[in-house]
This record gives sequence, structure tokens and C-alpha cells, in this order.
Amino acid sequence: MFSNKALALGVAAVAACAIPAAASTSAQTSSQQARYCIPSGGLLEDATRVVHGTRAGGGIQTTEYLPSDVYRVSLCDADGTLVRAQLVGPITVPGGQSVRLPYWTENRLDDGSYGGAFATYPDPRDPRWAAVWPGVTKARANVTPPTPEGRVTAERTRGADGTLSDPHAK
Repeated sequence: MFSNKALALGVAAVAACAIPAAASTSAQTSSQQARYCIPSGGLLEDATRVVHGTRAGGGIQTTEYLPSDVYRVSLCDADGTLVRAQLVGPITVPGGQSVRLPYWTENRLDDGSYGGAFATYPDPRDPRWAAVWPGVTKARANVTPPTPEGRVTAERTRGADGTLSDPHAK
């Protein structure tokens, strides 16, 4: 189950939705856009580790690891324009197992703005949910995986002072 902190992170992330593309990247320089995929609203302050990498088929991505086995992955074009971001974490499903499912997703819309949506899941003890869970393959197939280890180009960790390390510092 998501912790209250993960829920708060999801709410904070959704607050960044439905903003024009130019506003979401205005604080980034061209070199940052080419090097990193920065989600709208910036990186989450509670991320303990941030991994930047390349995407299969081109583009770049960033995965922010949060407490409680939660992560947010952001996918960008090669120029750093956000295409999709997703908050993923463990949800207890019927039968008691914990499954990683999307909790919040933000997509770039055709007009250049961003739209986001929460996914909610019923109580795992609800017999109606238990009856349909085996057929709920779309949610499971829709999980965006974190940046694959073989595609990592930079990694940042949060220090004791609360700042993220610079992966390019010597």
C-alpha cells in the first residue's frame, strides 16, 4: 500500500499537471534538456536517488526513487521535452500480494499541455475487486519500468544536507 507520504508526493506531482510545455521546461537550459529528462514541476524533494539514462528507440529518461518502494519515471524526447511521467508503487491486491501499479500518470497532450490522472484501487478485501482482479491486465501492462541499469548515464544521491549530488562533479 502507498504510505501517506507517497500519497502526498502523488498529489504534489499532480499539481504540476495541465501546464503548457514551455512553462514546464522554462527553468531548464538547453544543455540540461539534452542531458536530463526533468519532469514538469522539477525533481521531487523526497527522492533519495535519481537515475538519468537513455530510452530504447531514442530519448532520455529519469527515475526518482522515493521511500516505501515508490518511484517516478519521466520519459522525454531527445531534446528533453517531457512525453510521459508516472508514479509507481506497491498496491496490495486481492490475495494479499503487493504488486507495482501506476498511481499517477502525466502525458503530453497534442496541444503541448500536460494532463494527468490518478489511478485508484479498491480495498483488496472487496469481493467485487477480487472477482475482477485476474482480468485487470491493462493496469499491470501500463507500468512504466524504472531506468534500466544498462542505460544509466548518470546517478545522483541525496546527501545528509538534503542536496542531490552532481553526477558530473570531479
